[in-house]
Amino acid sequence: MLKLRILKPFLMGRSNGGEISWLEYLKHFQTAWGWDVKVWTALPESVKEFTPKFLKQFGVELQGNNYEINSVRCEISYSPKFHPTNLESQAAMEAFFLEKIDQDKPDHIWAHYTDFFASSSAMKWNPDRSWIHLTDDEYPRLDRLKDFGSLYSSYQNIKNIIVASSYMQQSAEASFPQSKIHKLMRMIEMPDDPASESWPEFWLFVNPVKVKGLEFMLELADKLPDEKFVFVGNWEDQKPKILPRNVQYIPRQKNLLALFSKAKALLMPSVWQEAFGRLPLEAMSAGTPVIASRRGGLPETLGSGGIALEFNHEDWIKSMRQIESQRDLWVNLGQMRVKEYRKALSASLQSYKELCEAKVDAKL
Repeated sequence: MLKLRILKPFLMGRSNGGEISWLEYLKHFQTAWGWDVKVWTALPESVKEFTPKFLKQFGVELQGNNYEINSVRCEISYSPKFHPTNLESQAAMEAFFLEKIDQDKPDHIWAHYTDFFASSSAMKWNPDRSWIHLTDDEYPRLDRLKDFGSLYSSYQNIKNIIVASSYMQQSAEASFPQSKIHKLMRMIEMPDDPASESWPEFWLFVNPVKVKGLEFMLELADKLPDEKFVFVGNWEDQKPKILPRNVQYIPRQKNLLALFSKAKALLMPSVWQEAFGRLPLEAMSAGTPVIASRRGGLPETLGSGGIALEFNHEDWIKSMRQIESQRDLWVNLGQMRVKEYRKALSASLQSYKELCEAKVDAKL
């Protein structure tokens, strides 16, 4: 049984698309491949009292210093010496993670590129069997770490970078040779069949914050006063202060499937250079057309199953009308894209599995 351990300086939740995909990966590794998977988390003592509340929002109960989320086991350790970004914490956190590794003897380690002390610990253990995930194009340039001494040295030893899209692969090539970069496509929760037939009622926008295109969406709603828009928040304090009359705000939803089934389309005018963008695939799998911005990995995720546009309201309105008049066509195109993605994902996962097993067999 191959043993995988994940090093984290933050709690593992379902706060964003990246975390959700990690949890889907780890669950798959356990259930489909029979791997032994566990998350080790090093947290400051000061956050201990807030931990139960944070986990509760995901329906997770803390049992001592352990919890389980998405069938993945997680173990927490606290110390006043731990801090995710303070350089004074580097030695303590590296010592903690390296001791855990020495005691448990895993076959592979996962860490995130911006979880600096987790990544540096993995590099000091075994660069050949440590996998560093890169999900943001702001961070790959190593020269930004030159003022951080041993941290910079550790990052120079990285041998395995994981990215989720060709867009992020190109970004990673700014600092790493192509041979070190591995594309592992995102695990997405996609229903096997589209949602049941229903009459579309509104245009859907998820996570109404500035970097996701809030200003653009508010202007779009103003230009279409006879159309109904639904904004789905991610956090309790996320509701915009002023909303047009034709915009309904609803709080965070554990499952968007019911909303997808009633939406004319998912609108995703992200300003952020999305590393991948999971929502379009979730929507298309539910039979909901998608219009998204040409940012980061979104065009690649959409493929020919959705519409990718620049930030021009008239173009978006034209595409919205096109979807209304040719809905069946766009639903079918979305379904075709989902099937295409599932096939590519299966091949991507199998390739990664074989690579991990080969490294263990070769005793790298």
